[in-house]
Amino acid sequence: MIAKLPANVELDDLIQVGLIGLSDALSRFDAAVHKLEQRHGRALSEGEIAREMGLSLTDYQELLGKVRGTQLIHLQDVCQLHSQSFARLRTRLTQW
Repeated sequence: MIAKLPANVELDDLIQVGLIGLSDALSRFDAAVHKLEQRHGRALSEGEIAREMGLSLTDYQELLGKVRGTQLIHLQDVCQLHSQSFARLRTRLTQW
């Protein structure tokens, strides 16, 4: 489902806020895992992490599979050499 943004919401701002939220969530996840490792005195297994998250091992591994090999990069950095492509992409995104 595609929704049109209100005129006072910039697409770049929305993307930035989303990325900040993801970065914050990752930091909190890393801190929680580190705290648990300190408590146990060793690295945790995937099963232990899944249990702490309230997930089955299968669901946890499925989530890992979706994000493994994924790297957070700035779209503008990728498109800097292709500024016309970036402008076209931005136009298409704002038309949605």
